[in-house]
Amino acid sequence: MKHFIKRFFSLLFWSFLIGNFGFGQQLEEHIKNFTVNSGLGSSTINTVLEDKQGFMWFGTNKGLIKYDGYQFLTFGTKAGDTTTLSHGIIWDMAEDSKGNIWLATKGGVSKYDPHTENFKQYVQSHSDSSAISHNKTYSLLVDEADRVWVGHWTGLDVYNEEKDIFEPALSSPSNNMYKNGVFAMGELDSNVLFLMTYYLEFILFDKRSSKPLKRYENLTYEGRPITLTSSFKTANGKIKILGQQGAIYDFNPLNGKLSLLQSNTFDKLEKKAVQFLSHHEFDNNVFWLGTSSGVLEINKNNEGTTKWIGNAILESCATYVIYEDSKKSIWIGTETCGLFHIDSNAKPFFYSNRIITPKEELDLKLVDNIFADSKSNLWFLNPLKGITKFDPAENRITNFEEINQHLASGEASFVDAKLIEANDGTIWISTRNSGIIKLD
Repeated sequence: MKHFIKRFFSLLFWSFLIGNFGFGQQLEEHIKNFTVNSGLGSSTINTVLEDKQGFMWFGTNKGLIKYDGYQFLTFGTKAGDTTTLSHGIIWDMAEDSKGNIWLATKGGVSKYDPHTENFKQYVQSHSDSSAISHNKTYSLLVDEADRVWVGHWTGLDVYNEEKDIFEPALSSPSNNMYKNGVFAMGELDSNVLFLMTYYLEFILFDKRSSKPLKRYENLTYEGRPITLTSSFKTANGKIKILGQQGAIYDFNPLNGKLSLLQSNTFDKLEKKAVQFLSHHEFDNNVFWLGTSSGVLEINKNNEGTTKWIGNAILESCATYVIYEDSKKSIWIGTETCGLFHIDSNAKPFFYSNRIITPKEELDLKLVDNIFADSKSNLWFLNPLKGITKFDPAENRITNFEEINQHLASGEASFVDAKLIEANDGTIWISTRNSGIIKLD
């Protein structure tokens, strides 16, 4: 979230957390579908990235596409030219601190240098032991230390910048070459990666020792085995696991335990034959899940309600990737329907009647004023009940009893009251007939 107009975007962000959110009835007006007829080089979009300059990149089945907001530019392969892509099918992308874009392809890793606009290929070679371990690369990660990790068919490699080569970090045993094949990965902390393997198992990998810390081969919930379909790390550092039939779990990587957040999502839907293919988390309770039949929203703020997102075209498409850019626009890449863009004007709107915390509940049915301070706390003014502060990070509600008692006795009025924050963090409230209130 950028520093400018911080309070506005802070308020918008926390409206995701505390309310039931949805898109307005005119959502379809904000959806644009890019296809090959629009200049898109491929109808299949596997991965999306926004670089530090604000350009959008799309990894497809027919090369790499760059979008500058006006037109698409496609980078392809050329036999015998090592300054082009190593393969046209791109599964994942990541940008390092120098602005290089790393690409996991079906034919090794490619690095795009924005200064030279050329690629460098890192491909498997049976005659060169220093080459990358396998050409079928599926996942990429640039970690906090700017190290590049690539997951491939048989394990995990890490880039050695000094030698300009990839070196093996985790390999599969000779009797099961796909045992440690890494199809997805994330950074648990500065020292530990979590890996999802070919066999849908979890590995916690220690970057310092280059050894697995823990392996979870058979996850269970209440004694029943869980079939893992996808996983991702959330904004609060937790790991979410997506299981069959739309079940969503919180996963504790330290002890391997699961807690159920949502069960049997698909049982409530008309579309039964769907598979999870991608995901996006707006907050800890609202998810968009890309499926083989469109995009599904699951809203835990509203008792786990579900609905399909988008227009008739999108609802018929297998969704491979959902990406939110820095402008809060949504990019949706599909298998055969091209690329969908939902612009930031289709802002989610807040229509919750309450905030619920473990200890209490805040009624929002009669709120005259709402204010987001520099610490992302939300302040609510109710003309009948007074002033309340909600801390989303701690999920805590604070009532100012003394001031609110004055209100109840008729000594103050919060009708048309205004809130501002001073540079030192002090909150000032102006009232209609009782002067100024200062809250330290």
